[in-house]
Amino acid sequence: MRDSLHRIDSLRRAINRIRRDSVQRADSLRRKLQLLVEEPTDSLSEARNERLFDSLESKANRNKISKLIYNLLVTEKQSISPTPSGLVIDQSKIFQPFHGRRISSIEVERVPVFDSGGNWFERTGNKLHVQTRERVIRRDLMFEVGDTIDPQKLVRNMQLLNDRSYISELAFHIIPDTLNPGDVILRLTVQDRWTISVDGRWGGDGETMVALFDDNIMGWGTRFNVETNFDRRDFSYGGNVVQYKIPNIGGSFYTAEILAGREFRESTLHLSIGKELIQPTDYGLGSSFIREKTIYNEDDPENIIFSRIRKTNIWAGLSHEFKSIRSSIYAMANYTRTRFEERPKVDFGFNPAYHESDEVLASLGIYRERFLTTNMIYGYGTREYIGTGYRAELVGGYHWGEYHNGYYFGTGLRGGDFLSWGYAYAGAQLGSYIRPTDGAWFRSVAKIDLKWFSNLLPAGRFNVRQLAKMNYTQGWNRLEGSNETINFNDNSGIRTLKDVDAGINRWSLNTETVLFTPYQPWGFRITLFGFADFGLLGQADNPLRNNFYSAIGVGIRIKNERLIFGAIQLQLGLAFGKGGLLSDRWYEFSSQRTVNEFRYRPTAPTPSLLE
Repeated sequence: MRDSLHRIDSLRRAINRIRRDSVQRADSLRRKLQLLVEEPTDSLSEARNERLFDSLESKANRNKISKLIYNLLVTEKQSISPTPSGLVIDQSKIFQPFHGRRISSIEVERVPVFDSGGNWFERTGNKLHVQTRERVIRRDLMFEVGDTIDPQKLVRNMQLLNDRSYISELAFHIIPDTLNPGDVILRLTVQDRWTISVDGRWGGDGETMVALFDDNIMGWGTRFNVETNFDRRDFSYGGNVVQYKIPNIGGSFYTAEILAGREFRESTLHLSIGKELIQPTDYGLGSSFIREKTIYNEDDPENIIFSRIRKTNIWAGLSHEFKSIRSSIYAMANYTRTRFEERPKVDFGFNPAYHESDEVLASLGIYRERFLTTNMIYGYGTREYIGTGYRAELVGGYHWGEYHNGYYFGTGLRGGDFLSWGYAYAGAQLGSYIRPTDGAWFRSVAKIDLKWFSNLLPAGRFNVRQLAKMNYTQGWNRLEGSNETINFNDNSGIRTLKDVDAGINRWSLNTETVLFTPYQPWGFRITLFGFADFGLLGQADNPLRNNFYSAIGVGIRIKNERLIFGAIQLQLGLAFGKGGLLSDRWYEFSSQRTVNEFRYRPTAPTPSLLE
């Protein structure tokens, strides 16, 4: 009997030993697979570029002057997890071999803003920079010790962290836990961004603004911004504007913000707190209060009309993911109360944007949102998270107005994904108020948006990408006054063109060709671009009968993605119409910030606006 028990025990130990060996071999295979998927190469062109730079570096090191010039123009790759130029990666597939594995510990590794072996500018920056605190990084994590690996959730967490203005680059690494077979260690490597910067605005009428801000005060992830306004002609004081923002209060994913101050004759107070729908099954809740004094009409300097508005907003929502359709059903509601302390002339059919009102809207819909990573779209080399998926919704509610009561109905559909020839997006939106007495539609809006960018095309040591977007906006049964017509704007406009007569029907096409150069003086990447814009705007329902506008131009952008301020942009262009050259801003010097245009998660329902 004793010999039988001994043989059974020996057999049990042998089985456990074989099981551990199998787990270790599987973990080794997963690590190799992860390296192969995460860091693919750009084949022959990448190898040729490396040989070229090695040759240049060898020749440059022959004397001090050529070495100094080389170090100024060429910097080493500093990305934590480099993404080959233009390659689209589904990072969830990288983590898929570890799906369902238990997390035994979570480690955070912090990397300074610049390479420790970089030039003097970078080394000095590292000494002055206050590193983001580990506690701040951990509060943004969606995982805890004891949870299991969910690849899609990991990618969403990476996108959320990447969206923090104080983070430049990050990567999750999954490491098998040798002490606990079957478990894994989740390691997050985070590289900081330099977050202290200045900003400014130079108005043609003498009004000037300078600002100092920090998006990561003492490493706590909070933003503080102060703007000072003055007239540079006589240095008269125009007021201050102060902003304070906490992006994640105590790890609750609630964001709080206060913005208050005066900008010459206008003033503002914005208070808000809220949590968005972050995960497929989640809840959202928020509230805001706005009190603003703005100029309604300043055409007559002796008789300027002001508006003072008070607006309160409360919203909430729920979403639930159904695994069978890989999508989430959601419902949201929004209440808005609008009152005025001072306003321009209003009447039954005039200036409805300045009518006092209470409005309740609710939305019901379905959505899916996944993220793929690539680079050199709106950024200059660091990893960008581009949303793919769709959203379809119905919006309904009731509006109690000072002069008009009525129902509101709206619907919207949007979707986008990477295709073999680039990324394509399409969206459509319809909204209108409806009179309860006769069922007539009024203040109605319809919109169509199409967006596209090509794959990154190699051209020697350069890379080229083509971008295009089209907008069609139609309003009908509009009233009179402010916001009842549309014009060209920053999102759907003609670059360089000054103000033109407004209408209720707009069509615009914006195209841009971007050339990413290999030059990086002091870490500042240089891109060149050319653009051609076309548009139709007017009162006719048939857009072909409206006025035609166009613009062409070129420009240059310079950006260091380790620094928080936007790309420095110089743009030159000319605007044309049917009659020839039009009044334009033939040159423009500005700061361009990266904006992710492709998101599909639900937001609080609002009426479609003519904008």
